[in-house]
Amino acid sequence: MTVLLPRRTTDPADRAPVVLDTTVDGRSVTLPGRPEQATEMRSRLAVLTAALPAGLRENIELLASELFNNAIRHTASGLSGGEVTVTLVTLSDRVQVRVIDDGQPDGELRFPVPRLPDTDSEGGFGLWFVHTTATQWGTARHADGRTSVWFELSRRRE
Repeated sequence: MTVLLPRRTTDPADRAPVVLDTTVDGRSVTLPGRPEQATEMRSRLAVLTAALPAGLRENIELLASELFNNAIRHTASGLSGGEVTVTLVTLSDRVQVRVIDDGQPDGELRFPVPRLPDTDSEGGFGLWFVHTTATQWGTARHADGRTSVWFELSRRRE
């Protein structure tokens, strides 16, 4: 199955969609949308990324954790019965992680936007950190109302 995802990069001229064949080494885990499940998600990602270089593994776990926590804090995934699905796709030149939440509780169409973090408050760094660390990132709305926030990290050594 081929999925087209909108692309966001630091280069505004790069607007081509990401074409991702999700049958290529893709693995998913669906967990209850509760804060204590972030540890389980990181543990499962650690197993799935064991063959990758340590720095890349650490960035994957950190960014996925930020998006997992955002999903349970800002979407219906954090409500009773809510879930978050994390999908890891390893390609020859990059790794893509998608965090799929249950969408907005009111069904409204809203996508996350990075903002400069307020250093005086706790939290608010998640999407900004994804924006500044990932090679690329973006969002996609599913027909069933769920939202994917995804990021890619290059497998090439810079």
